Amino acid sequence: MEKDKISFQQIASWIASQRLGTLRPEEEQQLKEWLQKEPRFEKVYNELLNVEQCPEGIRMSEQEGWSRFVRKYPQVNGRRLGLHFVRYTVACCLIVLFGSIWFFAREQRKEIYSVNTLQPVERIYGARLVTGDGQVMALTEHSGGDTMHLAATVVVDQEGIGYLSGKGANAPEYHTIIVPKYGEYTVRLGDGSRIRLNSESELRYPVNFSDSVREVWLKGEAYFQVARDTGRPFIVSAARVKVNVLGTEFNVEAIPGRGQVTTTLVEGRVRVEQGETKCILRPGEQAVAGGEILEKQLADIRAVTAWVRGMFCFNEVTLQDMMQCLAEWYGFEVEYRNPALKERKFSVELKRYEDVDRILRLIEETGTVRFQREGIRVTVY
Repeated sequence: MEKDKISFQQIASWIASQRLGTLRPEEEQQLKEWLQKEPRFEKVYNELLNVEQCPEGIRMSEQEGWSRFVRKYPQVNGRRLGLHFVRYTVACCLIVLFGSIWFFAREQRKEIYSVNTLQPVERIYGARLVTGDGQVMALTEHSGGDTMHLAATVVVDQEGIGYLSGKGANAPEYHTIIVPKYGEYTVRLGDGSRIRLNSESELRYPVNFSDSVREVWLKGEAYFQVARDTGRPFIVSAARVKVNVLGTEFNVEAIPGRGQVTTTLVEGRVRVEQGETKCILRPGEQAVAGGEILEKQLADIRAVTAWVRGMFCFNEVTLQDMMQCLAEWYGFEVEYRNPALKERKFSVELKRYEDVDRILRLIEETGTVRFQREGIRVTVY
């Protein structure tokens, strides 16, 4: 029974997110699969598409909402409660738009989600395009499938920005994508390559590649899916490093201030160069360039590419390093009541866009550490 109610809780969350325009692609696919299970599920879903406000046209506190729900839908069995729960919860979720509180119910308790929780903004927002003549465009203002004619035909949609293929020019036009903190953005180049930019990253690239080479310039972190073209090698320039590719998938981290560039190969084969030093990478390997040294080593692919999957992946990481990463992402400060806890190691995967209180609760479930958050300060016990 508990399993059914948790399932319906998730369904309610997905449908409400779809109404609010924040449902992620992978969640939308799971929602579609749920709708295909039984005809009555689709009927409930269609009813909810027309829900405009919380039942009876009121805004209620979480206690009032829970009391009304229990009175209106006494539990006869898990299946009956489940569908009523979905109808009722989705309607109440919609008042998030007005800064109210919404709730989900479980068997003996309820979890309250407040709009005041620390949570990064959605991944697509905030990205900017800088054209060759200095124009700056907020890409989120053009996310409805707009077509712009700049130096080439450019399509901006919910997936990112895409360029139609074209021939190189004598004086090529360059564009730059700037992604702010907490953001992510995808660039689809004219050759068919896809580049996903992480938070606080910049990518400079020609609108049309030349006939001999495809070169882009990166600051920050990006995941590359390069279209194969044996006649035109693909080159990523990041700080002092050049990554030469024919067709492959790899991650490059060149964050300013860290003093090193890390290239991690997922598929294919690449050559990494730093000055006169070169090394060939095979899948599962990474090259770390720091100072004048270029080293090759084995990589934890799952951890390196976790951000692409919308996750944090910590593998045998100290609590201090893990909390530092989370503090930078969520914008909180950390205080340790017991300094010895800093060296405790954790292996855990966490959702990158989850609210911080849920993240801290999940870490607490290991039974080795406790947290108390007051505003932007998190105390570790």
